[in-house]
Formats: sequence, structure tokens, C-alpha cells
Amino acid sequence: MRAPLVHLKLGPLAFDEGLNRYVGSATADGERVEIHLSLDECHDEPALFRAAKERVVRLSTLIQAAKRHAAASLLEEINSQWLIPTERALSLAELVDRFEVRSLTVYPDGCDEIILGPEKLLSGHCVVISSDVTGQFGEASVAG
Repeated sequence: MRAPLVHLKLGPLAFDEGLNRYVGSATADGERVEIHLSLDECHDEPALFRAAKERVVRLSTLIQAAKRHAAASLLEEINSQWLIPTERALSLAELVDRFEVRSLTVYPDGCDEIILGPEKLLSGHCVVISSDVTGQFGEASVAG
């Protein structure tokens, strides 16, 4: 069992034994973001903490870019499959505004995963966006 710790840049981090990760939180543009540092297959914890610190330092920019990427990727799907038939289609900007960030998970290989809501629009589902070690976003998908 790992003890909770306080990281200089990441703040207080609790250890979630079941998920094998440290969990903390940060704020980006007024939204609370859960920060997860996955220890699965982690052979270099200092590198994982450095990567997480880099993400938190630019969290607002990262989250806004993820929301824009998700909206561009999913706009047609959300408008055709998730809206009530009487609702008008959303614009790209409207969809970006509806997204709410839930969490950022940083993995030991340098990749991330960002989870976005809103549950009301997606009937309890969420949007998952992954990025590679270069920060390039992969495909956004609706999950749940």
C-alpha cells in the first residue's frame, strides 16, 4: 500500500490501490479536472511525474484543444444519433461549449487519455480522447 503524497506541482495525490494509480485534481478554466497517474507497467515513476507536471502546467490549453478535436471528430455523429429528434443540430462551437472535462490520465509510455462529458447530451456516456507521446490526438469516441 502506497501512502498519499504531496507533489510540489501536482499537489496532494491519493493512491488508488484498485486502479494502481495516483489521483489528484487541478483546475482548468474554472473546471475541476481529476488527474490520474497510472502506474501500470511503470518502470520510471519520476518520468511519469514529470510528464504529468508538463500536462498540468498547460492543462487549459490541452483541454481546450481536446474539446475542439472531439467536437470536430464527433459533430456529425452526435447531431445524427444523440440529439432528440426535435432538437436542432449543434454547431461546432456549441458542441465545444457543451463538453465538460472529467479527467486526464497520464500513462507511463507518455500517452494521455482525456474524458469529457456531458452526460445529459450523451445519455450517461462520455467522450474518450487519447493522445500519443507527441501530443497528437487520436480518434475521439463515445463510450459508456
